[in-house]
Amino acid sequence: MRSSTVVAAAAVAVLGLAVGLRLADGLASGLDLDVLVPCLIAAGCLCIAGLTRRIASSLAGLSLGLGALLGAIEAIAVVRAWLPATSPGDRPLLVALAGAAGAAATLVAWRSFTASLGQPGTDSRRRQETLGTALVVGIVAVAYGVAIAGAATDLVGADAGSASPLRVATRLMLGIAAGSLLLGATAVALPRFGRAWRKARASGSRSLVDTLIDEFVPRLGGGRLAA
Repeated sequence: MRSSTVVAAAAVAVLGLAVGLRLADGLASGLDLDVLVPCLIAAGCLCIAGLTRRIASSLAGLSLGLGALLGAIEAIAVVRAWLPATSPGDRPLLVALAGAAGAAATLVAWRSFTASLGQPGTDSRRRQETLGTALVVGIVAVAYGVAIAGAATDLVGADAGSASPLRVATRLMLGIAAGSLLLGATAVALPRFGRAWRKARASGSRSLVDTLIDEFVPRLGGGRLAA
């Protein structure tokens, strides 16, 4: 199975978990459709990724990462809300769900960053990316593993001001995933803006909008010019 398929499946799984937990929470306390708005935004990101994967792969990767991150945030928020009222024996399972969502979102966000650097041209580059992905996801997984181990004895999430293992793991996940997306967006946007600006200045007949389309959505730009 191709790595891109695994990454896309991880993003969809995170969103599915978030929607399922939100619906279960709503059915238990009275369903308010407003709480599904973040999940709908995440679903929109995944739709954008699906629509642009052939014409703008960088945009597709970043959208996929953002959708997975939003889904993980929602899933973890529901878990943390449930923990204070959950029996000690059931807490490890809930924290494991949060950990699965966080680790999957980290995988998707990190892979979107590595994809923004361009396709690996050598076996050495591929090995480096694989090791980097394993290291980053492994760090987040270990952090959530610590939270799972202490979930039965520590009422994680009960005190908003406490640095519980779950809260620490979630902050670590957010820092890595959000940082990966930001670095990926920067790596994609800055060089292309620069090239588009230079092309627009060098050509008196083309606007900056035209050159931006060519840089960010080359297939759309090529089709537009041919038409």
